[in-house]
Amino acid sequence: MKNPLIDALNALLTVPDGSARWSVAQKLADQLGVTSILVGEANVQNSEIFWLSTDMDPNWMEQYLTEGYMDVDPALVQLSQSPGRMVMPSGSLHKDKVQSLREWELNHALRDYGYGLLHCSRFGQAGAVGKFVTLCHDPSETDHVMCDLSRRDVFAALLANTIGPNTLPIPEQYHSPPRYVLTPRQRDVLSLLANGYQTARIAEKLGVTEATVTLHFIAARKALGANTREQALVIALQHGLISL
Repeated sequence: MKNPLIDALNALLTVPDGSARWSVAQKLADQLGVTSILVGEANVQNSEIFWLSTDMDPNWMEQYLTEGYMDVDPALVQLSQSPGRMVMPSGSLHKDKVQSLREWELNHALRDYGYGLLHCSRFGQAGAVGKFVTLCHDPSETDHVMCDLSRRDVFAALLANTIGPNTLPIPEQYHSPPRYVLTPRQRDVLSLLANGYQTARIAEKLGVTEATVTLHFIAARKALGANTREQALVIALQHGLISL
């Protein structure tokens, strides 16, 4: 007698390249009544997506990323620190029952795009970084899905262990833009630099030593991935971290 789990694992592992493996994953998803799949790795604490591949509607993905829904996504928030699974029905939240209007918008936008029920899993060790798998279902499949969660748990685990950043078709990959974080003091020294002050004058304005100012510049450069303080200044201005 055939073992469906072993068959699915073999199907995912024996294909010759990443695009083929992704196609197999989509076929297996279809057999489970899964309309769309999403696999990715993220640091929820920093709202940073390292890599993400999905066959969800591109318009929806653009909306998800540009609206910053990652910050209020219940699946990410609740599973951010440890492995686990949650099932999230869409279109079910009421405005007076949520802490953020964006959370309500996310829940109802998913329904509008036809994703009625989401089976969301997180894999990996405890901590901010984890691998996330989401299986999307049509609203009409809700009752059937809730009665057969174990097969979806297994399928999500298979995807987490066979799909990686180098096995995905480029058109279906997404990345979050880099999010830079500066301390208040790092912003101060860059702001003063932007206004034409040099190290000695910056130190005087802030009431610290020139050596301390230099250390703040070094830290700001590292935080922004810049080679010089001038480059750090440009990056900070481009991303709205400081203003003139």
